[in-house]
Amino acid sequence: MKVIISNRSVYHKYAEVEIEVPDGLECDDIQKWLVDNEQTYISKMNNAINETNCKFGFGLSEGMNEKDNCSEWRFAIKEDGKLTYGGHLEIKLDVISKKILKLGSYLIKCSDNSQINKNK
Repeated sequence: MKVIISNRSVYHKYAEVEIEVPDGLECDDIQKWLVDNEQTYISKMNNAINETNCKFGFGLSEGMNEKDNCSEWRFAIKEDGKLTYGGHLEIKLDVISKKILKLGSYLIKCSDNSQINKNK
């Protein structure tokens, strides 16, 4: 008789980047500006996330609470050294479709939100 032992371990990566936005934007307009201008930070974020180490667990804290999504984005407005406003950044996976984020020894294809392939 044979017995199969299985394990599912969840790891996550977390990174932050800081960018400048145009002066005069109202707080309520910053999310739209960030979505419309993702080219101003997407490469910087991809580099930051690729350089960070995987941590064991779901990574649900500090406003990161979307347990059913493979990726979660937030923004926070920093004024005079203090966080004053922020929320979830509604980046749709099709906005960054066909981009592949290399996470450790795994490749996550963000365009289809369903495939995680072991990099061999």
